[in-house]
Amino acid sequence: MKQDVHLNDDQIIRSLVDKTDLSVVLQEHLASCSQCLSARKKLEGAVVRLGEQARNSAPLFKKAIRFPDRQPLKTSWWSWNWRSFSAMGATAGMAIAIIVLVSLHTMQQRSLAKLYDEMFKDERFISEINMLGKNDLPPLWMDISGDSEVNLNEEMLEVIAPGT
Repeated sequence: MKQDVHLNDDQIIRSLVDKTDLSVVLQEHLASCSQCLSARKKLEGAVVRLGEQARNSAPLFKKAIRFPDRQPLKTSWWSWNWRSFSAMGATAGMAIAIIVLVSLHTMQQRSLAKLYDEMFKDERFISEINMLGKNDLPPLWMDISGDSEVNLNEEMLEVIAPGT
């Protein structure tokens, strides 16, 4: 390689990380060229100073980090019973809530059925009342009376059915 062609910045950085990244020709040039070697040492010194500054500005550990033991913690029988009783209580509460909701739904269905039944009976009763209010006279007799709506009073009944 010519003496006036030197390593560029990228090649010098790669030589700091791993010299084998450079080709054999560039490695030989770096070993023989004082200008490229001094640039590499200058960059290496800057990296070392940067590492020292980082180490000096990092906070100190106040206490060591401790990881918990792998063994399960021992619990007293009271705390175990308390947990199991609370779980059983929650389960019982949910079961009671489900039963209450189902029974309310069933009662609502029954009350709706009763309501429909009463409505049907009321409608039948109203239709019976309407049938009683209808005039059952034949149309010819209604024409004789001159009224399309016959008022059945005692006088009219004597005309229609004398002696009753």
